[in-house]
Amino acid sequence: EDLIDGIIFAANYLGSTQLLSDKTPSKNVRMMQAQEAVSRIKAPEGESQPMTEVDLFISTQRIKVLNADTQETMMDHPLRTISYIADIGNIVVLMARRRMPRSNSQENVEASHPSQDGKRQY
Repeated sequence: EDLIDGIIFAANYLGSTQLLSDKTPSKNVRMMQAQEAVSRIKAPEGESQPMTEVDLFISTQRIKVLNADTQETMMDHPLRTISYIADIGNIVVLMARRRMPRSNSQENVEASHPSQDGKRQY
């Protein structure tokens, strides 16, 4: 019943980043992508890590990240869009699929880099 209604966890949000991926990458590729995301977001050793206190809401329908102070929704992903979750040390990486927008600039990027066909943004 808790999973249907949802469970809330207290967490610290470090940030998000985007990357292009093949439509169906292997588990090893997904783990490398998760490690790449952590390296982009995590502050170098000895530097202060910016973070926001959040409530991480997880249900059978969706995963939401809410600002702990204001309860403003920072992210809201239907569960069907979650492609991978990894724990790397004490960091949890959540990867959600997002279709690439078909703007003029994106079409230009695809035209100049045809090898990106069949890739999605995460």
